[in-house]
Amino acid sequence: MNKKIFSNHASTWLTVLVFIALLATMFGSTDSVTAQEIFDGNNTLGQSFVYTLTGGVTVDGVGLRGVGSGNIYLTGIPAGATVFRAHLYWGTLGNSNTYTQPSLNGNPVSGQLIGTTGDTGWFVQNNFVYRADVTSLVSGNGTYTISGLPSDRLAGNDSQGASLVVIYRDNTQPRRTILINDGAVALNDIRPTHTNTITGFEADSPVGEAKVTYLVGDGQAIWDDESILFNGTSIANGVFSGVDGDYWGSHTFDVTDLMTDNTATTTLRITGQDTEDPDYLLWAATIFSITASEPVTTNQLSQNLNQTFFGDVTSAGVGLRGTGIGTINLSGIPDNTYVHQAYLYWATLGNSSGYLNPQLDGNTVNGELIGTSADTCWGAAANYVYRADVTDLVRENGDYTISGLPNDLAGGNDSQGASLVVIYGYGITGLYRTIIINDGAVTLDLVTNSYTDTLGDFFADQPNAQTHMTYLIGDGQSAWDSGSISFEGQPIAGSVFNGADGDFWGTLRFDVTGLISEPDATTTINNDPPGNTNTPDCLLWAASILSVETEPPVFNHFIYLPIVIK
Repeated sequence: MNKKIFSNHASTWLTVLVFIALLATMFGSTDSVTAQEIFDGNNTLGQSFVYTLTGGVTVDGVGLRGVGSGNIYLTGIPAGATVFRAHLYWGTLGNSNTYTQPSLNGNPVSGQLIGTTGDTGWFVQNNFVYRADVTSLVSGNGTYTISGLPSDRLAGNDSQGASLVVIYRDNTQPRRTILINDGAVALNDIRPTHTNTITGFEADSPVGEAKVTYLVGDGQAIWDDESILFNGTSIANGVFSGVDGDYWGSHTFDVTDLMTDNTATTTLRITGQDTEDPDYLLWAATIFSITASEPVTTNQLSQNLNQTFFGDVTSAGVGLRGTGIGTINLSGIPDNTYVHQAYLYWATLGNSSGYLNPQLDGNTVNGELIGTSADTCWGAAANYVYRADVTDLVRENGDYTISGLPNDLAGGNDSQGASLVVIYGYGITGLYRTIIINDGAVTLDLVTNSYTDTLGDFFADQPNAQTHMTYLIGDGQSAWDSGSISFEGQPIAGSVFNGADGDFWGTLRFDVTGLISEPDATTTINNDPPGNTNTPDCLLWAASILSVETEPPVFNHFIYLPIVIK
């Protein structure tokens, strides 16, 4: 059937659809279709992913109409680059939304339905768009065969096409932010135009490069009469002719000269010069790439506290990745002591450093940003470490819930974790200690594999003075558990960055008695596994906490008797 059979008669089109719906109802069909259902799917494109990294994105696709399988020839990954993320998109049309598990090169793919929208002129119930993470299946350029999708519209379901969207790392390229808005929007007689807004990026100034890619289904050369606007300016006309094969296209355009600020809009419309006979389209995704400014990073730890008194320090933490909320179980404060000071540390990653005011047990915390460091291999803009004095809120052991932090890296920001660092006192009994806290933000990644922190000044009571070190570390994972810690040049731990407080966060304490030298101590973290420098675990180092036994002060006790002078 020619898809344009009713395109010149919108009123006839609606009449026929309503008639079909009434017939279906009369004869008891379980697939009842109304005119409203035909045109009211999700009809939106929302932001699903934001990546900021040194590298770029490439997109290739294939049309699948009437065949349900085809080859995607991926060619745009530069020599020497590595695949960071690979997303597979595919679209179907018909009466079923269950095609979530095609195959890619014979490997099963587990996808999800991300958008439902109306018919594009084929007398079917809907169009459906799906997405899957196929990073583990895409290693570089090559031929990728997608199969297992429907191919017979007359029997109920057919396919539009499929595309691979691959984000890659390449240290020879500029830093870019890549945003993906996806879903499903049908452009037809009822909805001839749609505008998508792109936000969540900070471009460099001046903009070095900006490109936009559209994944569009149902375009055909014989009705190729549509237009694309970007920031209000026309950038293309008559391009939806199925560049990846009839009915599917992955279209990329350079829009560098059209960028004015940190937001953009793009519009697709099917009413071109031939307003009487437009081409209906399925808009599945917008991929936007723009060169990004380098974040201002400190990438260092500096001294925040150096106190000497009768007391010690304890700490506890919780991982927050993907949740933004968690409970810290504090249990290290001894009996018959008092809380001298309590600090809350937390870390986020993404494109915003504005998470200064989380809540602790429902109380708003006033924090400060104490460090910014590079991405820890997630395609985020940066890592951010914060600190707040919460002495008024932490007076004893117990459960302390932190909330109000980000939880969606794909949407722009997520959390690493949080720790309570509590300094407690004994009065004038117990061990006399110097407690030093160095904090900030240091990233250990594929480029910077180690960092040495110096803690001082202090004077140990004796060569074997009781000494312990605590580290607040983000992004450690059991799957990539590698690296080592040394103190004063001596190894003290290896393969410990496995998320001790929950994946992606660890509050790690070690006894280093006998290794101390005064007046300074050094400690080094290396994220390279021994003998294998190709797969380091990217880490965020947020704080170092040293507690060392110190010579106590000498108290002179005098009794003053009154003297009576006569």
